[in-house]
Amino acid sequence: MRGPMPDLIFIFLSGLCSSFLLTIIFTKWAGVKTYSAGFTNGMIIYFLLAGTMDLSLYAFYNLANLTLTLVDIIAQTVFGGMVGGIIGLVLGIGNKEAKA
Repeated sequence: MRGPMPDLIFIFLSGLCSSFLLTIIFTKWAGVKTYSAGFTNGMIIYFLLAGTMDLSLYAFYNLANLTLTLVDIIAQTVFGGMVGGIIGLVLGIGNKEAKA
């Protein structure tokens, strides 16, 4: 650990970056405009990102055991689904107002 408290500004910036990444993917390439589509796509993207990062860290560094690595991948996948769902919901709300 870095210290007794994590640097919250960097946690915020990390979340902001990942939210922008999902929003760009959803608007430019995937056309996501519903909660369920955002949830599904968010889970897939976060699963692949978490798998990439966590398995690499497990392979190269002695930071965590395999169980913790797999639990983090699962937790990040669920979190990604929730974030993706919210982004999809917000993108869909903007679309409904344009049709009215």
